[in-house]
Amino acid sequence: MMVRNPIVILLLGLVPGLGHWAAGRKGKGFIYAFFVFGIAAGGFLLGVGANEMEIFAMGLVVAFLVWLLNMLDLVIYLLRYPNGKPAPEHHAAYPLHGPQSYPSYGAAGFGAAANGAPPPPSAFDGSANGSASGYGSGQSHGTGAFGPPPPNYGIPARQDDAGERFLTILLSFIPGLGHLSLGLMQRGLTFMIGFFGLLTMILFVTALSGEGGFLVFLGVLPIIWLYGLFDAIRMVQRKQSGEPLLDRSIMEDWDDHRAGGRRSRLFATVLSILPGAGHMYLGLQRRGLQFMAGFLLSIYLLDTLELSLFLFLVPILWCYAFFDSLQMQSRYAMDGFVPDVPIVSGLMNQRKWLGLALIAMGLYYVGDRLLLDVFDVFGLNYWAHELRYYFKTGVTALLLLGAGVKLLFGGKAREGLAQ
Repeated sequence: MMVRNPIVILLLGLVPGLGHWAAGRKGKGFIYAFFVFGIAAGGFLLGVGANEMEIFAMGLVVAFLVWLLNMLDLVIYLLRYPNGKPAPEHHAAYPLHGPQSYPSYGAAGFGAAANGAPPPPSAFDGSANGSASGYGSGQSHGTGAFGPPPPNYGIPARQDDAGERFLTILLSFIPGLGHLSLGLMQRGLTFMIGFFGLLTMILFVTALSGEGGFLVFLGVLPIIWLYGLFDAIRMVQRKQSGEPLLDRSIMEDWDDHRAGGRRSRLFATVLSILPGAGHMYLGLQRRGLQFMAGFLLSIYLLDTLELSLFLFLVPILWCYAFFDSLQMQSRYAMDGFVPDVPIVSGLMNQRKWLGLALIAMGLYYVGDRLLLDVFDVFGLNYWAHELRYYFKTGVTALLLLGAGVKLLFGGKAREGLAQ
């Protein structure tokens, strides 16, 4: 059974040969599948037999190149025939649209125009007979000199909407290119520069600093890519429905959305990927700051104190911040305003303890570096390592004991006040 949807065929084409098979090209589908899987399997068997995995790697490379050829062939076919290849006999003998010439009219006694041109529309409505218009001997046939007009006479061929939609989606795999094909230069350049500019900056900062942790921000790129893809689909649907397309950046769309003091829920959801950023966008500064500081500080402390046992707290905190942002967005959409209630109330009243904690962290780093230098001079690197390990263990134990005592006696004190 042939599949008519070009997008489905393209997705099926990710499996070697399956896309061609779905498009009715069963011979090519079998050939591509045979070569891709055959080369990969042959390379594996030869590599295992010779105990040389390089042979298997070479087989995978060759199979990948054949797969690329399979995808290129499928894409070219879909661009030529987005609605499926028509049957040769139907396509050649029975054109579906446009004016049609009737060379047999002259032989039948009805006459024909010069150079074999089709008769004018007036010849079908009886407004002129054959002798008056120069088309034959004046005989009448039906409602006009040439009888009733053929189906779809004079109607131009319908624009291939499916082909345009497929081409736009295909080009949108490179962010912004689909918008450029629709004539949206500013909008397309916004997506293109945003995607590749962010990618370049992340790689540049990572190479400059030598810290691989900056590569975490590459997770933002799939979000930009997906947003650009669905935005291109939305634009081509507007064009095909007859709506005018305005060439402006997505930032201008967001500004128009917030012209009445409203915030974009989509933008707030995207910002919520970083805990606290979505809250700040909604105007919840204190709540967002606590989420952001808590998330980043927890990662830093768990790494510094080597508390890998408690790394499960990081995804829990992220999920809590993300779904809290979604809840705040729903409240904002209904009421238009959400009060800025911090997660931990009264935190700013504990400035003394916060100051002491910052001073202790500063002393720790100064002492850590000085001790390392002093112990290195005297050749006591082993003792420096042991001292740092036991110090981190002691600090962790004190923090856990303090938190447990606070929860235990703090809860009893609140129960006493309630009674």
